[in-house]
Amino acid sequence: MKPFLGINLTTDKNNTQTNGDELIVARPSLAMSQTLEDATQTAINVIKKAGLPLPLRIVQWVCGAAALLIAAGILKSGSISEGYKNAPVLYWVAGACALVWGTLMIAGKVKAKKVTSADQNQYAISKFTGTVESVFYELGVPTEAKEIDLLSFYYKEKDGEIDICEKVMQLSNFFNKVYSVHKDSENLYFTNTEAKYAIPLSSVTGLKVIKKKARVNEWHKQEKYNEGSYKQFKLSADQFGCVHCHSYCILEANCNGTVWGVYFPSYEQPVIEELVGIKGVLQD
Repeated sequence: MKPFLGINLTTDKNNTQTNGDELIVARPSLAMSQTLEDATQTAINVIKKAGLPLPLRIVQWVCGAAALLIAAGILKSGSISEGYKNAPVLYWVAGACALVWGTLMIAGKVKAKKVTSADQNQYAISKFTGTVESVFYELGVPTEAKEIDLLSFYYKEKDGEIDICEKVMQLSNFFNKVYSVHKDSENLYFTNTEAKYAIPLSSVTGLKVIKKKARVNEWHKQEKYNEGSYKQFKLSADQFGCVHCHSYCILEANCNGTVWGVYFPSYEQPVIEELVGIKGVLQD
């Protein structure tokens, strides 16, 4: 099986190319791509202004990681009170790191709100959003199309099986990327600002539910991961912003002799099931 949006490291550990070019049926025009690039760069500049300086972000990350590692070690050691008697310094260090991390997190949120509320910055973000909508219109994405997360990841092939792997300092084993999804009488379409991909509905062979934990690198939805329609999936989050799922799914399709696997997190299962008209089957 060839994972859609997967990055194959089997023969090239430095590969960065995602799978799926064979499924592309349309791309934005050159003029539209240039307009989007300009709007994106302006929006990125706003986001950079809204964030803390790089040295402070590094300090925040290091303190958060240190607090987590020390806390994990304390919990594994057994009795918390007994651990404090043996190594009180570790408790104070963990507390200090957690305090620094929390303070910088709050400071970052305050700065972000202040920067993004400025009129010129709101205009830049609004222009970017409008340009994205124009790209989707050019690619024939209907207004009622839904946004879903699809999973991208590094992997190696071993004995015909897909072995998902992580690089050093990678916080999540999956990267969740936002795509617009819709269908017509023939195809299921996944679209982002770079391309429109099509999978014939007649080629779909199954929908697997993999009962393995998956970590995605960020949460894109307006509704919180633990509220409303997402509460049923019992998702959790860590201090790095990664969201933890109890399972993930694979939509399989045989397109011109190639078996493709479209990976997506558990919380998107109802959307895909409704579109393709089949229920997911739990895999042992």
